[in-house]
Amino acid sequence: MLFDRLSLSYVLLFFLPFIQLGLTFYLSFQILIFIIILIYVFFYVPFLNVVFNFFLVFFLLFLKYFVDFDILSIDDLLVTSREALCFLVILLLLQAPSFYLDDFQASKLKYFFVLFVALSFFVVLFQFLLIPYGVYIGFPVDYFVFNINTYASIEKALFYNTTVRPAGFYGEPSYMGFVLITLVVSYFYLYKNYSFVFLKRDFLFFIFIFILFYLIKSSAALFSLIILFFFMFGGRFYRYWFVWVACFFLFFLFGDYFFDRIVNASDDYSFFIRFSLPVEMINELVFYEGNYFGVANTISDNYFYAVGVSGLDNAFYNLVIRYGFLSIFIVFYLLFAFYKHAGYLGVVYMILVFNFNGSVFSYDKVVVLSIFILISSMKPMLYSPLKRGVK
Repeated sequence: MLFDRLSLSYVLLFFLPFIQLGLTFYLSFQILIFIIILIYVFFYVPFLNVVFNFFLVFFLLFLKYFVDFDILSIDDLLVTSREALCFLVILLLLQAPSFYLDDFQASKLKYFFVLFVALSFFVVLFQFLLIPYGVYIGFPVDYFVFNINTYASIEKALFYNTTVRPAGFYGEPSYMGFVLITLVVSYFYLYKNYSFVFLKRDFLFFIFIFILFYLIKSSAALFSLIILFFFMFGGRFYRYWFVWVACFFLFFLFGDYFFDRIVNASDDYSFFIRFSLPVEMINELVFYEGNYFGVANTISDNYFYAVGVSGLDNAFYNLVIRYGFLSIFIVFYLLFAFYKHAGYLGVVYMILVFNFNGSVFSYDKVVVLSIFILISSMKPMLYSPLKRGVK
């Protein structure tokens, strides 16, 4: 075997800042890492599980073409094939056996989390400080293989002095928020499973996280963070009081910006393409026109063109539009798989992921989700020479 499961975790964390970059879409970091994950699951998951999940995914995602042949096109078939492959890899990774590390290995892994958050903090901080001067630092836009429209509009926004938010290594702030909440919940599983004493670096990790969420000002990411904290620390308020104090100050620092977006949600563009427009599309294209098993790409693309948007910023509604009523079975089966793997917190995390943009079944999302799946499956060795006392 070329790599073990711990090595894969290191690889994912190391390449995480670069997953939106590449020479072309198929010559990119996300494709490279996805192939590594694909090889990994076929080595570690029993063959019968692979076969069963293959036919299950094929049935759920390709049934619409047998029911309504009119929606079949090369473009639709390619998109469905990509989503089926990503769905299959997620399910197989969730079914891979747990693996065991001693406390020393787990502690070293925690340093990778802290290192990524620290690097993100300094990148976002420099972006935040330089934006008022008309300067935005980041990876060259020519090397972004997706999210390029959002990233490319920064130059125009700087010229016209409109709102620009730091996005860190990525093309938009909400994607940075999606990565951060994944690291937060993964870090929590590592902390919980190994019963580490809360050290200074752990405190710094959460301090950096809070400041990052303030700087990127992503409402979807902030709501996700607060909800995750409620499920992670709500039952032990007395022990983690400082987390809730930090949450309070985070709301306070958002000030007028945050509350203005809540009060004026109906007039907010982000709210429109994340919630309002998807509901309108589902009512019109799925129910009114009778596309109960999904809408063809050409139809949805024409709808986007008519209303002047490039797509929807909500992965759940994208799934409903593409697969109609079949999306109910897809979502519930995925949530059930996450529950078996990581408990109720895994379900909460996955529900929150559905509220970010794009598709859950994309190569880059699989890379990020794989970090959570791998970390949450780690278990401490029963007899470790470096085992510390539990709290």
